[in-house]
Amino acid sequence: MMNDEDAVKVHVVNAGDMKAVATEEKEPEHFIFSTFVLQGIGTGNADEMPQYYLQILNLDPRRKSVSIMSLDNPIVLCHSEAQAMSPANQVAGLPDPDGIVIFAGGTFSANGTGPMWAVSTVAGNSRVSVATNRRGA
Repeated sequence: MMNDEDAVKVHVVNAGDMKAVATEEKEPEHFIFSTFVLQGIGTGNADEMPQYYLQILNLDPRRKSVSIMSLDNPIVLCHSEAQAMSPANQVAGLPDPDGIVIFAGGTFSANGTGPMWAVSTVAGNSRVSVATNRRGA
């Protein structure tokens, strides 16, 4: 608990310079649409990077919002590549997934600028559609 004896008193000489500054949001100006194909678990060439997970969103300071739809199969959305590589995302039925599960035909919407990865959870290919709402320059 602080008392008057612990307080440090200061004299402010430029109080007029410490006014609140108005900020203005730049409204989104355009959309970007894309579809990614995740290869099924256990497919692909062992010498190549596995395609059962892909980075579907990069860090984008101009992104306002995003909507993601899993078209064919359940997928797991992850905030990092390490999370996307988690063995928990490759267990049949996803009893304890490491991320957010989006079922076939399901959507996920978010506001933010961070990166995101999508993980295939089945042997077949999975299409993932992404709609990004971006601010102008």
